[in-house]
Amino acid sequence: VTDPKILLCDEPTANLDPENRDKILDIIFSYAKETQTTLVIVTHDYEILERFDEVMDMKTLVQS
Repeated sequence: VTDPKILLCDEPTANLDPENRDKILDIIFSYAKETQTTLVIVTHDYEILERFDEVMDMKTLVQS
């Protein structure tokens, strides 16, 4: 519990303004990098996708 190998986040910044959203994402990404934890975030916010190494669009996968 205190040392996860995977960090699952379901819409962690959904109700935040862009400034606070970015601050929270900075914290989450820093934690994942420092602890070498795999980070999985589910989001509808397409503005943050450029921050990720890999993106899976479920809408596209379902249509295939």
